[in-house]
Amino acid sequence: MADSSLKKDEEEVVVIFVKWKTVGGKRIYASSYGLKAFRLEIPRSKYRG
Repeated sequence: MADSSLKKDEEEVVVIFVKWKTVGGKRIYASSYGLKAFRLEIPRSKYRG
């Protein structure tokens, strides 16, 4: 059975977890949504870390 999390046409991604993210110019905190962190998937070609 094929891995459903990575399709052939999709680029490899780097997954990072952050406590807040900016949406519409305002910080949105994960704790406001009952989460410890937001999961962000960044294409490996754009990841600078």
